[in-house]
This record gives sequence, structure tokens and C-alpha cells, in this order.
Amino acid sequence: MTTSPTYGTLFAHLKKRIRKKESAEPFHLVREFLALHGVDADGLIAILKGYGGYDDLEVLFNVVGRIPEEAQIGTPVETPEQYAVRNGLFCRRMLRITQGWIRSLPAVL
Repeated sequence: MTTSPTYGTLFAHLKKRIRKKESAEPFHLVREFLALHGVDADGLIAILKGYGGYDDLEVLFNVVGRIPEEAQIGTPVETPEQYAVRNGLFCRRMLRITQGWIRSLPAVL
């Protein structure tokens, strides 16, 4: 039985393979890593986005240090939004009200 890769091995892979000019496809290197390890990408990419990692480089800047490196990929990880909802710090109703209020403002030229 093989164990799932850890976030630390993913981060190390990104650090090793990232280049200044990378593929325009978001998560190119993340998907490459997951394919090597036979892991489904969709769930992990949702977690990375939840931490502000919307492409390979942003994963290095925004996610490293926020998810423990020893955590295995595939185990549940609470995103900041999930944490906020669980602790009553996030209100979708207020967000909708605020967005509606902003849309109702007259356009400023």
C-alpha cells in the first residue's frame, strides 16, 4: 500500500519546477505532480484556491506555511472560508446585501 503524497512534497515539486515564464494554464505543475502520484486534482485545487492559490506561483506565495507540510493530500483540510463560517465570522447574507448596495450606486465618471 502506498501512502498519499504530502503537501510538503507538492510544495517542493513546485519550488523545483517553477520557472519565470510558465504555461498559461493554471495549475499546470500541480496537475503534473498529481498525475505522477495518481491523485484526483479537482478537490485539491478547490482547497488551494480556498487559500488564495489560483495558479502554481500563487500556491507558493499564498498556501505554503498555511497548510502543514506533513499533511497528506486527500485528508480533509479546512479552508479559511470554512473556518470563518464555522466560527460565525462570515455572513453570506451581508455579502449579498453589500453587493446589491454597491450595484445600486450611481455610476461615477
